[in-house]
Amino acid sequence: DQILVIPTNRPPHKTAEDLVDNHHRLAMCQLVFPETEGYTVSDVEFQLGGQSYTIRTLEYLKRQYPNDQLFLIVGSDMILTFDQWKDYQKILQQVIVFAGARGENEYQAMQQKAKELMRVAGTVEIIPTDILPMSSTEIRRKIKSGESCEKLLDVKVQEYIQHHHLYQTISFPELQDIVQHELTPERYHHTLCVVKKAVELAEIHHGDKQKAKLAALLHDVMKNKEPNYLLQYFLTNGIILTDIERNSPPLWHSIAGAAYIQTELQIHDQDVINAVRYHTTARKGMSLLEKIIYIADCTSEERSYDGVEAQRKLAEKNLDYAILYSLKYNLGMLIQKQKPLHPDSVQAYHDLIKKIPEVL
Repeated sequence: DQILVIPTNRPPHKTAEDLVDNHHRLAMCQLVFPETEGYTVSDVEFQLGGQSYTIRTLEYLKRQYPNDQLFLIVGSDMILTFDQWKDYQKILQQVIVFAGARGENEYQAMQQKAKELMRVAGTVEIIPTDILPMSSTEIRRKIKSGESCEKLLDVKVQEYIQHHHLYQTISFPELQDIVQHELTPERYHHTLCVVKKAVELAEIHHGDKQKAKLAALLHDVMKNKEPNYLLQYFLTNGIILTDIERNSPPLWHSIAGAAYIQTELQIHDQDVINAVRYHTTARKGMSLLEKIIYIADCTSEERSYDGVEAQRKLAEKNLDYAILYSLKYNLGMLIQKQKPLHPDSVQAYHDLIKKIPEVL
């Protein structure tokens, strides 16, 4: 016996915008249904392409398994609308249909529907299940609002969704519109250049390109806010600045930005939040994503300061060395201007100095 798990390509009742990319849905199915336990995750509907109709998939499977009895397992919402499916009579003739019922009321309604369908053709079995009374719509709502789904989703799938920012409240194009609205044309152009550079660096250094793209887009979202606005924002959101931070307005947008993307944009990935928070100062023990955003901001293609080309070349080879190069330059400029040095930058510098033998 074998159970085929088949993610749909383009179901007739949904638009493309309702679905995450095929490769993500295939990967999540593979996390839940390991082949070693009798399951096979099939991409047959992706291969067939176009609109997905069960009858077309069944005709393909009949050719693949000509001597086997096929069963179709569906949910309650599907069985109750089964007679609206394309060529549903032919489907009933080719397979035995099983449907899971959640609760007594649903079971009775499905039994009635099964009797109606069997008057047309085939066999339809309704099975009481212990499935939680929770719809996929409700799970998506919880994900969008940042609520935990640990009791509703396989832990590996939940981690995958969080890692790849799937089913978020705001799509990437929508985030682009928000960021563009918040920034001047010049600053938004810089942001797009940082996005491009961050993705390039993530590719070179085997980082997460989607996270890099997201963090880069958001890194300067509060950059064009007036100082008085940012001070009020800190007060309203309970953000307490250190003495050095209070006297360093160029750092304020990164601190405010990290808070803004959590509260207003529902971004809950701590790595992305930290990448926004520390893209101005760096810090000791930066993650790969934090390093990528810090350097992408320094070396984006519109930058033209002395030494930027050397820094770009360093960044392609080793991020630590490129960050050290940048910190030496930035700290030196602050000392010349008699400006305070943020402890995070100083600690990052000392941390990287220790790694120079490894880098070289």
